[in-house]
Amino acid sequence: MQILNSFLYFGITIGILVFIHELGHYLAAKLSGMRVDRFSLGFPPRAIGFHFGTKKLQRKFLRDIKQSIFAHLTFHQIHHSLTEQKLSKTHDESLEFLTKVFSIEENENRISKKDEKEYQPAHLVMNEEYFPPEITENFKDELFDLFSNTQSLVDDFGEYLDITNWEKFKLYYATDYCLSWLPIGGFVKINGM
Repeated sequence: MQILNSFLYFGITIGILVFIHELGHYLAAKLSGMRVDRFSLGFPPRAIGFHFGTKKLQRKFLRDIKQSIFAHLTFHQIHHSLTEQKLSKTHDESLEFLTKVFSIEENENRISKKDEKEYQPAHLVMNEEYFPPEITENFKDELFDLFSNTQSLVDDFGEYLDITNWEKFKLYYATDYCLSWLPIGGFVKINGM
């Protein structure tokens, strides 16, 4: 009985040490502004857990992706065209207009960018019914061609749409806190690693 208790206390002690060690990796990543995909005690396969993301984290990701979108030269061209048509005044208004008239066609199997072999780029779709009636077909076509020809902008736009949708945000961007089946340590999976 004393040997069994010794193993139990040893396991609990090691579990606490592993948790503290992995918590250090987790906190360092979070304080550095990195996205943490998974915090796991034990190694895969995953046994149980939950996804958790906060509205504050969602706002941070929205701020970051907006900066990325606003940095695209193509977005500045689109914004200029929209201001000429009197459809927007600010970059934020231009982005909101784009979210009304464009969407991203979902792939059946969502595969992240980190696995380049299987990554399928986002596919832009125009929702013509949301354009104001005074807009010409020629302008719609020019806008679609300009937008769709810059795949990095389309990818960022798809990410923006995912982040603004709370359910998709929790699924794709929130951290997965879990226990895994192999109890020989733990890990923190930082996005892109």
